[in-house]
Amino acid sequence: MDSKIEIHAFQAYDGDCFLVTIYEPEREVNLLIDCGSSETYKYYVKPYLLRMSEQQKKIDYLILTHIHSDHIGGAIPLLLDNGSANNANIIEISNVIYNGYLGLGLESYEKKECTVEEKRIYQGIITQGQAVAGKSVTEKQVTLNEELCISKLLIQGKYNWNAWNENENEVCAVVADSQMKINIGNQSYIQFISPNREQLCRMNKKWEQYVKRIYNRFPDIDNLHIRNAFEAFQWITNNEDYETIQGMVSANVLTKEKIIQMSESQYSYDYTDENMESIAFVLSSGSKKILFLADSNIEVCRKNLEQIYGDIPVKINLIKLPHHGSKRNISRRFLKQYSSDSYLISAGETKLRPSMETIAMILMNDVEKSKKIYIVNRNLTVECFDKENIHSDFDFEFVDVKDKVIEI
Repeated sequence: MDSKIEIHAFQAYDGDCFLVTIYEPEREVNLLIDCGSSETYKYYVKPYLLRMSEQQKKIDYLILTHIHSDHIGGAIPLLLDNGSANNANIIEISNVIYNGYLGLGLESYEKKECTVEEKRIYQGIITQGQAVAGKSVTEKQVTLNEELCISKLLIQGKYNWNAWNENENEVCAVVADSQMKINIGNQSYIQFISPNREQLCRMNKKWEQYVKRIYNRFPDIDNLHIRNAFEAFQWITNNEDYETIQGMVSANVLTKEKIIQMSESQYSYDYTDENMESIAFVLSSGSKKILFLADSNIEVCRKNLEQIYGDIPVKINLIKLPHHGSKRNISRRFLKQYSSDSYLISAGETKLRPSMETIAMILMNDVEKSKKIYIVNRNLTVECFDKENIHSDFDFEFVDVKDKVIEI
């Protein structure tokens, strides 16, 4: 018998924040996937987690997909407020999945302290990164003296971080091409489909080049100062690139023919290093499968899914579309190979996502089948499609789920 799954979509504005609850026969499993912005945490997540804690519930897995403020801006105040894993002020968090500096491949570096000059360079990077991160947690009135390094907060709080090996002292990076499978319940598990080692190496190369521009060389050593500087560097490179909608089709001229044309358009994939580092995974519980794709590159996810299921079509119960429904993070090939009747898009009211082309591809995939598109915030794209003439040509429904629950 399959377990019931509920997905609570928090108001994350332009970001991501989902609480997934799996009701297994003998236990309840809770996954908090990203934390949105600081406002998401303060006004929505924190009160909800406090109520959960009062009911003797916990977060089994806190999954932080990548360092973008719209995904983990709320994680900093959560960890600051929560304190230690053994004496949680907000809610018990049993496990944390997050890469941070773990993707650096530090096992090949010599453990050695920085020289005075190196420390000055890395401290400058940390200060700059704190300034960028501080803008994401303005509700906390964070100053440069406060701790904004998630990795350090996890270590200080003694959280069980990426500790899926038998050796509890060994912390490993999430690497999808190692085909990790983590049992999160009696009949539920997750398998990572992004990032690959190649994506982590790309970011490492970018980090090396960044340090060399400042310091003229790259010290291949490992210490806590360098680890904090690397995470600060990830905040510095947090440069969301929202595509503009050129020649936006007005609602009264959007037709079936134009939707077909948009669905067949070709776009370059999103190869930004920060998004390609995103942790994406398939959640399986009994026969149910849900894809949580963060901001990941869709081809990386597709190829890793092929490693799991083979080169055959697979029915997915729900797909949380990557990068808020951007046309550069989805493809017709992916939607055909991993088909679903249900899609979840975390989009903002003011940003230009989801892309119109993404909605068009969904409608044209298995066009005869009815589809539900769960949307966290309605915006201009949704309004363009949510018209009587479009509904007469396509069998679909937009379902508003802001601060509501989706049942699977």
